[in-house]
Amino acid sequence: MREFLPPKSVVLKISRFFLVTILVFSWIFSGWPQIWHNPAIPPEVQEAQAATIINVSPNAKHANDTSGEAISEITEDDAAAADYGVSKVIAGDLVYTVDRNYVMQLDTFDVSSIADVSTISAAVLHLEWGAEGGYTGTSYVRYDNGAGLTNTTIQPSDTGAWSGDVTYDLYTQGVDTKAEIGSVDIEFTNNDPAAPADAINFDYLWITVTYTVPTYTQSAYRMFNNTDTTDVGTPLAALNATSTLGSTGAAFRLRMLLHIGAADLPISGQAFKLLFAGAGANGNCASPGGTPSGYTDVTATTTIAYKNNTPADGDNLTSNSEDPTHTSDTVVDQTYEELNDFTNSVAAILATQDGKWDFALYDNGAPASTAYCFRAVKSDGTVLDTYTVYPAVITAAAASLTFTIDTNSVFIGSNTPGTPIASSSVLTVNTNNSAGYNIKINRASTTPTLFLNSYTISDTPNGNNWTAPTATSTAGPSAIWTSGATKGLGFRLNQTGTVTNTYSTAWWGTDDTSANALYSGISTSTAAQKIANTTLGSGSNENTTVEYKLDVSNTQAAGDYNSSPITFTATVN
Repeated sequence: MREFLPPKSVVLKISRFFLVTILVFSWIFSGWPQIWHNPAIPPEVQEAQAATIINVSPNAKHANDTSGEAISEITEDDAAAADYGVSKVIAGDLVYTVDRNYVMQLDTFDVSSIADVSTISAAVLHLEWGAEGGYTGTSYVRYDNGAGLTNTTIQPSDTGAWSGDVTYDLYTQGVDTKAEIGSVDIEFTNNDPAAPADAINFDYLWITVTYTVPTYTQSAYRMFNNTDTTDVGTPLAALNATSTLGSTGAAFRLRMLLHIGAADLPISGQAFKLLFAGAGANGNCASPGGTPSGYTDVTATTTIAYKNNTPADGDNLTSNSEDPTHTSDTVVDQTYEELNDFTNSVAAILATQDGKWDFALYDNGAPASTAYCFRAVKSDGTVLDTYTVYPAVITAAAASLTFTIDTNSVFIGSNTPGTPIASSSVLTVNTNNSAGYNIKINRASTTPTLFLNSYTISDTPNGNNWTAPTATSTAGPSAIWTSGATKGLGFRLNQTGTVTNTYSTAWWGTDDTSANALYSGISTSTAAQKIANTTLGSGSNENTTVEYKLDVSNTQAAGDYNSSPITFTATVN
């Protein structure tokens, strides 16, 4: 007679493992949120910049100049100049003598002290002449701005004295840029008609230039989440407000405005670079005291570093409706930046307008809960005229992880041989670690997990025992459960109930149907084996569902089977 075996009652005991999180030392700033809410940090007060007036002197003679005089004789107003009526070229007599049938032609003026981005508003020729008695020539002082020699209104004559300061407005005649002032020729030909030769003497000659240069104000900013495009993600904080990163190593975007004042900034008119500094305990970006304590160039390797996204450095940025604004000023979009330097290569920025740039940055190993400030300077390190705001970001708190399991003990159920039974555990992980986390499984003994006295149940369904491949995209030792044929205790991750980013289809099957679900055995090694992995910590609860499946042969001894402890471990990557 065949002995009837009653159903087996199996209890699988699972030890719950809590990963002990590293103690986080938080740097607590009293009133931290308002520290960088402008205008909590007072702007640096700068004097308003007025127009600059300078005299530019000739620095070369044209090949047509036959005077024989030195440039130095005409570049200064000399109170001790020789008599206006001298008729000889005498070195050091402080006058530039142009004798009958001789030519003075001065070629180029020294404009090196005028900034390239200057806006010229006046250019006036100044000179003083004196004629030798008896001079009856009719020549005018002439200028050449590239269109040939043209008369000014200055016509030297025999007045019996120095002329005093005589002027001619070159600006209204089109000599109105730095380049044109620098290259203009000033010419005079002595055409006194007859002997004796009577000279014209020039005491000085220069061009008085009035110009303004743009002023630069760091005027507004906003922080955003990073995207791999020339657009930005969602805002991290409000306009001109300090942002806190959500995870260690997080990438972020800084969009910043520079206000242009006093004069227009022509296209590619000024190069800038982005600097950063540690705010320090006082949280004062105008005078930082952290690490680094002084403003330092942002590079690809600094603590706060440029992020290398897919777009190229210098690509045109993509405007976003959440971008920073500065009062009602017109904002001129410029470029996406992932390296210093940067400039307004997209378009000129008129006075009263703001240029906007987009900086891709990330936390490159910065200490947790640490504040950093940013400022732009000219590419040579010269600070801007005014800093109304300082962008600031606080790195995420140290990586933390919580790990829970829904129950300490799982009752799989009563098994009738040939009819598999199943149960499950739900593992919950919460971490802010930007590199994500992994979950591992191991058992306390190398003997089979389930036992009843000397009786055990196999841990190798279909001969498989779990050893994790290095990559989650590589198939592991798991197989489809064939009902009635597969025997023993197996496990897998259920796709349903498991967060998408931790589930591996190569390990556990393309879905949970019997035709596709893959099972393996709990490793016979006590070494923990990875069963799930994700490369991103969301900072919220994420579930992973582990299914246990059991079937035995009809020769398995009946009774209640217990398990040696099974441990799940979650750790940050």
